[in-house]
This record gives sequence, structure tokens and C-alpha cells, in this order.
Amino acid sequence: MVTTAAAPGLFATLAGLERRYAELDHLMADPEIATDRVRSVELGRERAEIEEVVGVYRELRATEAAIAETEAMASDPELGELAVDELTSLRAKHDDLLDRIKVLLVPKDPNDDKNVIVEIRAGTGGDEAALFASDLFRMYTRYAERHR
Repeated sequence: MVTTAAAPGLFATLAGLERRYAELDHLMADPEIATDRVRSVELGRERAEIEEVVGVYRELRATEAAIAETEAMASDPELGELAVDELTSLRAKHDDLLDRIKVLLVPKDPNDDKNVIVEIRAGTGGDEAALFASDLFRMYTRYAERHR
């Protein structure tokens, strides 16, 4: 298997996140917690934060299983050439998923969920300054919309 040799600490963390995700699912199904709105919202937020990481981790494990299965088929004379082609694409997918997980595990900035107020003024420069301020406002607005 590719994962244990690559970064055992990373995969231990991912396995812990997957266990926590399953635990959150179980807790959210509990009728006692479902009636407690504050606790339910807290658990829902925590679950939403790790949902994408867990999904990519599960996809990574499925890809590793497919790699192992395809490697076994590579020794077959009839399927060997197809298996080698499949292995190439699966290994590339595996590497992409690993990179994606590493990005997803970067800690979030505590200010990400906070609002911001930006003031844009035209300043001196007449019409050109007003046009620039308008363009700058549209640029920041579009950026904010894309990044929620």
C-alpha cells in the first residue's frame, strides 16, 4: 500500500478525522441532541468543516484499493498492457488526491468567518480616480462573491 510509507502521521490524522466524522453522524442522529438546537448547530458546523477532507480521504483509500487490484492484474498476460495504462492514471489520481488533502488540512485562519468593511474613495485625480475606484470596487465585490 502506498499510504503508510508516504506519511504515516498524515494518515493517522486522516483516520482520526474519519472516526470523528462517524461519531458526529452518530451524535447528530441522537434524539436528545436533535432537540438541543445550540448543540446541534455546533456539531453540524464541526461536521461540515471535516466533511470534504473525509470525502477526499475515502476516495484516496478507494484509489489505493484500485491500485492494488490493478497491480495484481498486471501479471496477467491478457490484461497486462491495459493494467499498466490503468496504473499510470490511478497513480496520478492518487498523487492529486494526496496534494488536495494536504491543502485541505492547512489550518483555517480564525478571521475567515468574520465580516470586513472596505472603504474605497476616489481621492484626487478627478474622473480617472473615480473610474479606478469603481473598477476596484467591482473587483473586490467579485472576489468576495467567488470566495463567499
